[in-house]
Amino acid sequence: VTVYRSDAPVVPDLHALHELNPVFNTTLGKWVQSFEVLPMSAEETAAFIAKVRRDKEIEINMSRTAANNGFFLFQGKRIACDEVSMKDIIITNMFVLRDGKLPASFPGIWKSKDNEYIPIPDTATWNSFFDSIFLQGSRNFMHSETLKHRIAQALTLSEIRIINWNTDTGIPHS
Repeated sequence: VTVYRSDAPVVPDLHALHELNPVFNTTLGKWVQSFEVLPMSAEETAAFIAKVRRDKEIEINMSRTAANNGFFLFQGKRIACDEVSMKDIIITNMFVLRDGKLPASFPGIWKSKDNEYIPIPDTATWNSFFDSIFLQGSRNFMHSETLKHRIAQALTLSEIRIINWNTDTGIPHS
């Protein structure tokens, strides 16, 4: 049991801060709030670890959303899939679905994130391009689900906290 007489006690993991009655500090000439740091009960510990797991899953979901809105790979190049880019891609794909061909005004190229032009001369190439979006999204989903499984299997707080979007799962992701 550690008793603190300060405004900002340090509370280690799996411990809880309990407020005690104020104590008069004769040196300072004033009342000072006292705190006691005790190990959490089994129920508090379980609830705390469950919250850390939920927070980590939320972090992974946010990372997946960012990855899905970042880029996908096509012919080894990163293609933007932010909101504006996706609108252009979806509208173009609607023409392909409706007419069975690329729109007449389609330039036959798509610009990568590093400003290189990638030829997309026909619907077969376009379909491959469009399939790449789906593939990247699926990979990002599988990566996030694998991370969440690891979070669920982790036994300690440090094992949970170390997991992040960049943790290697063997699944290519953006």
